[in-house]
Amino acid sequence: VQPQPYQSVPFYVESDWSAASYWYQMAAENGMVQAYAFIGLCYRNGVGVTSNIDKAIYWFRKGADANDPYCLYHLANIYKDGVKVVCGHKYETFRQYDNSYGGNYVLYGEKIARRWDDNKMEWYNIYRKQVDTYKYMIEPDLNRAKELWQKAAAQGHQEAKDKLERIY
Repeated sequence: VQPQPYQSVPFYVESDWSAASYWYQMAAENGMVQAYAFIGLCYRNGVGVTSNIDKAIYWFRKGADANDPYCLYHLANIYKDGVKVVCGHKYETFRQYDNSYGGNYVLYGEKIARRWDDNKMEWYNIYRKQVDTYKYMIEPDLNRAKELWQKAAAQGHQEAKDKLERIY
């Protein structure tokens, strides 16, 4: 978080991120457009507050609606990669023979059974692991990202200009 472009945003002490995020939140809630990007970054990165992508997107969109170049830039980055969220869990099972990986090494998972394989004439363990399933909260959309970077670049945002140069 770099406060230099917005001199009216209260400066922060780097060791007290919770206080900084509090003041960014207060400024944003009171309509200070320049604070939207800062509080959005706090929520996106979990700096001074619990990480919350929904709140980050809310503040970036609010700033983008006000044509703030920093919000436009950060919202474009979100559209470029998309946002995946965990929507559930499932379990997968697998077996590992005693002689694989030195016998005692387990790659991952919880041991749930030990069995004898008559064909191979050796013991094996059955393990299970939890696998998260994901869905996109925001689908990746490079065209939308380009559009937002162009708006930010038109206002002199250098990182947005750099991103566009790398793409084209």
